[in-house]
Amino acid sequence: MQVQDTRIETASVTCAAEPDIVIDAPSFQRNGIDIYVCPSCGTYVSDCGYSSDQYDDSYYTIASTDTAEIEGRWGFRWRYVLDQLLELSPGTRTVLDVGAGNGLFTKIAGEEYGLDATGIEISAASVDFARDVLGVELLVEDLADHDGTYDCVTAFSVIEHVSDPLGMLEQLAERVTPGGVLILATPNPKCIQRRIKGEKKWGMICPPHHLNIFSRRGLEDMVGTIGLHAESWETISTSVKLVRRFDTPKHHLRRAIFHAFRAGHLGADQLLIARKPI
Repeated sequence: MQVQDTRIETASVTCAAEPDIVIDAPSFQRNGIDIYVCPSCGTYVSDCGYSSDQYDDSYYTIASTDTAEIEGRWGFRWRYVLDQLLELSPGTRTVLDVGAGNGLFTKIAGEEYGLDATGIEISAASVDFARDVLGVELLVEDLADHDGTYDCVTAFSVIEHVSDPLGMLEQLAERVTPGGVLILATPNPKCIQRRIKGEKKWGMICPPHHLNIFSRRGLEDMVGTIGLHAESWETISTSVKLVRRFDTPKHHLRRAIFHAFRAGHLGADQLLIARKPI
């Protein structure tokens, strides 16, 4: 008697961080989309493509229009990043922030740190907000259309959104002057939230918005592939309202939590600084 094979074949995907690695089967689903985990580097890969339709004006709605709220949540973080930049690369004079969002990083870099800071952003609504509310001029421009090179190029919460992260990193690196640095921030799959909630409930795995969530190894492998040297890796967080409500004017509570998470690599995002050879 012949037995019919009723097994269903599942599609395989390649790892976004290590394209030579084939991942044969998904580990779970999120939003009806298969999520694969690379057995080599641990990067999470969504089995879906990039769709520009999801990024309409509603997606780019500014979470808060209150300048004190924006400063309270992001200011500490951006000043920490700029301090790290100037510690590792004290000769930095020019900065390009790709995906500048509300423009606060660009504003602080220029006004407080004296850098020649340029921000580019594809959302006209975000650019209008930056100009009208924060008083900083950003460019409505895609990276592929932007000319020039900079001592430092930053991309915060960008590469998890693109279907070709290596291609994106190559474009970013092309705009870094020899000897300059590229700074990336992207969700940390070993953060405190993921450890508490588990990978299946962690909010940063959210296709089709986030296509890939990179492990530290995957992130460092990618910058190595494009010819950059990873000089610094750590984790960083933003400050929630509850912490700010009970904090001191000098941010003692915020600093304590921020650095405790850093020490345990539990921060919400990874911060990688990589240098381009001279």
